[in-house]
Amino acid sequence: MSLKKINIILLSGSCIVLAVLVLLYRSITVSLSPQSNDRLLVRSCGIHYSPDFDLQCYYYRTHEGGGFLLPLALIKQKKQLKLKNNFSEQRNLVVYIPGGPGQGHMTGPEEIAHWMAWMKERQSTFDVLLFDPRGTGDGKPSARCPSYIGKVRELIAKAPDLSEEYRILNQTLTKCFDEYGQKLGKAFPSLENKQVYDAFATRHQAEDINGMAKALGYERAHLWGVSYGTRLALAAASYDVVKSLILESVYPFDKGLYTDNLELYRKSFDMHDRLYRSYRKNYAQPEIDYRSLYRQALNRLQEKPLTFTLKSWKDDSEIPFTLTGTRLLEFSFSTLYNPYIYDVYYAGIETYSESGEVTDALSLSVEYFVNNIVDDQFSALVYFATECLDGQSEEVDDLNFAFEGFPEVEVYFSEGFVYDFCEDYGFSSDLSVSSLKYASKPTLIFSGEFDPITPTDWGYSLAEMLSEARHVTLRNSGHASLKGLDCNWSFLNTFISTGNVNLNIKCSAESLWP
Repeated sequence: MSLKKINIILLSGSCIVLAVLVLLYRSITVSLSPQSNDRLLVRSCGIHYSPDFDLQCYYYRTHEGGGFLLPLALIKQKKQLKLKNNFSEQRNLVVYIPGGPGQGHMTGPEEIAHWMAWMKERQSTFDVLLFDPRGTGDGKPSARCPSYIGKVRELIAKAPDLSEEYRILNQTLTKCFDEYGQKLGKAFPSLENKQVYDAFATRHQAEDINGMAKALGYERAHLWGVSYGTRLALAAASYDVVKSLILESVYPFDKGLYTDNLELYRKSFDMHDRLYRSYRKNYAQPEIDYRSLYRQALNRLQEKPLTFTLKSWKDDSEIPFTLTGTRLLEFSFSTLYNPYIYDVYYAGIETYSESGEVTDALSLSVEYFVNNIVDDQFSALVYFATECLDGQSEEVDDLNFAFEGFPEVEVYFSEGFVYDFCEDYGFSSDLSVSSLKYASKPTLIFSGEFDPITPTDWGYSLAEMLSEARHVTLRNSGHASLKGLDCNWSFLNTFISTGNVNLNIKCSAESLWP
């Protein structure tokens, strides 16, 4: 989302040798390669032969003679292969576009294996293309900033002044941008100075999707975008090769600005009120509303912040963390992403608010929050570059708002507004997504009922704007949860082959409470 601040937001000998060689050959070669194209470079998939799919892996070069190299993994249905015309117009390609911006690592062996199992179980009739967007995952040049994650880990262990925290992270991020800009300058020799970051604008990344589908020889591509990936899908919909869109947790062109985030944080308290009432009713807890619970916890943290030593999900190392009043706001908001931890969060925050006791439930929910903060697989550079370029249509001279009952929130956003990284760094001024137009293509829009960051009303509003769109609310779900739900997935095959949005779509998630 578009934040004009640095927010701590924030898977017998010769026979053996022969067998190994056969498996290796099958894992790195292409059964029926697309037509020769200088944009595609064959690479290893790192995964063994599959009896159900033909797997092809490449790097896609975004520009002739330079640019990014994006890793691709193409999973093709064997039962649909046509030997005489491998890329007939009857073949349908689904391009899965990850969120962020900044999320990558979609083309590794584990992710490919996961998708093959998913497609087989759901009897998918289409091919799937996975890719790492510009600067993410195993793409080149990779926009990694280890010093930024290191500084985040250093700061969250303490309880610094909020303004100082913003300042330090701003300085660290700016240094990373300058260093990465030198790599981009070599990849894009025609661009000068900070203009190299124009390469991360949504409209430029959308062209990658068009180029990949064409380079692979497809005439029918269907885009499955998730979160920020929905914005890329919407931007790429104007290309002729794109026939339909599946948008999950939709991020329209006119949303995600700084003032939108103020409203989302306001609404997060309303959502917690609703959820906590349901939780209390199920567990016969005392009558207290979420805002009162939050205020009690806030008062305790202002007197004495809580310190934790948490486990890293990546390597089992220890992560020191201090929960302050400011971080409680971020903690509370981020919890809404994942309905599976609602009961743990409410149990933990309830006990702490009432008695000051830190339970395992609170520690577990804090561990979820912190591990997402320090996830070094997510590129902060790509996130800020893209969001700064996308969100330049908003001009805010002053923040005049009142967050009823919680003046601390006003301080939080006001301080963040002072440290405006986008303005300080100086991105090109004409690449906002506000000038992009929506194309009329058959579109299915899915929103999680409890999604705090791309709420259901965004999905409803977009569906009303598009002539061939349908909006579906996923009950008991949070942000970007469609692929893991129990659905009658035959609807997806039908939609892709016909473009009909008026289908019987049934998806269910587990109940929030036992």
